[in-house]
Amino acid sequence: MMPPHQKRVLEEKEQLDERIEKLEGYLDDTDRVAKLSPDERELLGRQLSAMQEYSAILEERISLFRQ
Repeated sequence: MMPPHQKRVLEEKEQLDERIEKLEGYLDDTDRVAKLSPDERELLGRQLSAMQEYSAILEERISLFRQ
């Protein structure tokens, strides 16, 4: 049985990965993104990168649970 804090990490990663997928889909919509200011596009790109890094860190933590 997995401890509650580990379950929360798994749930957090799952939710984060869903948000990443949605943001990637939004950024793939070139017509929509073209309407944004360059600053907004840059910020969304940086946000996506930060979210992906956070997801990778959570994945590393999860792998430690399995050891």
